[in-house]
Amino acid sequence: MTTTSDLGRVRPIHRGAWSAAAPYEPLDIVTYNNRSYFCVQAATAVLPTNTTYWAIVAEPTGVTISVGKGLMIDGVEAGSADLSNNRLFKLSVLPETKASKRNRHLNPAFQVCQDRATGASTVISSGSAYAFDGAYVFASGGGALTCQQALKTSPGGSPCRLRCTATTADAAIAASDNYAAVFPIEGVNIADLLFGTANAKSFVWRGVVNLPAGTYGLSFYNQSATRSYVTMFTIATGGVDTLVTAVVPGDTSGTWVLDTSGAGVIARICFAAGTTWQTATPGAWNAGNFITTSAQTNSMSAINNVFEVCDIGLYKGVELPDWELGSYADDLMACRRYYASMVFSIRANCTSAYNVHSGNGYFPVTMRTNPSISITPGTRSNIGSLVYTTQTEDSFLAEMVSAAGGDTLAINERIFGNARV
Repeated sequence: MTTTSDLGRVRPIHRGAWSAAAPYEPLDIVTYNNRSYFCVQAATAVLPTNTTYWAIVAEPTGVTISVGKGLMIDGVEAGSADLSNNRLFKLSVLPETKASKRNRHLNPAFQVCQDRATGASTVISSGSAYAFDGAYVFASGGGALTCQQALKTSPGGSPCRLRCTATTADAAIAASDNYAAVFPIEGVNIADLLFGTANAKSFVWRGVVNLPAGTYGLSFYNQSATRSYVTMFTIATGGVDTLVTAVVPGDTSGTWVLDTSGAGVIARICFAAGTTWQTATPGAWNAGNFITTSAQTNSMSAINNVFEVCDIGLYKGVELPDWELGSYADDLMACRRYYASMVFSIRANCTSAYNVHSGNGYFPVTMRTNPSISITPGTRSNIGSLVYTTQTEDSFLAEMVSAAGGDTLAINERIFGNARV
């Protein structure tokens, strides 16, 4: 059974001519002085020319349109009154409001887990770590979360989801405590949102959650954690798959990564957090790193509370597109840009001890940046010393020194490259 938690509108509402007496909400569209304006913050008696609360989305172009010649609006032939009332705006959805179907999240259906076998878990406490590709978890406090890629079909058809279980409770949340699921997006993948500029674009976010009953924070922030946006949602019935959506206005302030050097927009779902992480002004971009408000439920208060997330998406625009389950092969290739493994094997003959040999290994794809190297030791024969170093985003170098002469030097082990944001 799936229920829906409503975070507000996800589609524009045409309100007609602007009125000083009318209250307006984000996604309302009005006309004023023959122009159309889009509300980005709740406003009453604020002129549409005030760019803090309104964004212009249509204005006269100087193009002459002949009416009464077969041009139809809502099934009726258009007349001059339609032009003066700006009803022609209804003929199209402007790029600023129409959402792209391109999902910016990595591994949004959580089909890929390169860190461990499906169903295998990792315990996160007193810090943070990746649960698997594209899903990062904070457990900063006295509690602990056991996290895994769980086999449970999502409403969108994915066979998997993120599952975090409170295996150590934290009944008394300290000011600095923070428990959350985090989903970072590389800067280059949100570059067209133009965050940090006067032309910043809105985005719409969606995700299916299965949480204990309570009130939770959904937030977005930049890599330097100097800008954040918080909105709240309530789960009335716990243990039920619930769609959560949010429309977020573009942030014209702050410094945002818009290239391959790090994370651009980072999404978070808060399970519990102390006062350090709480904002008094949700629904707006704030200076600082905030996750939730004082309305947040402490869902870490009881052992065995389960938190699940699946079918996530972030899209440019404000109209939520239909969810699409991506190709596993495509998701796997995208994930290997950030984290990849391979079996590295080499053999060489040694005439004496301390013979030096070297060999190159190549990652399956070009990675985001020069990765850090880790290994799962395998078979080693006649190895006195061995050092791995990264050469480029594509390759690494293994330098080996033999332990003795007259014997074959050999290596066969798994190498991991980590270039995650």
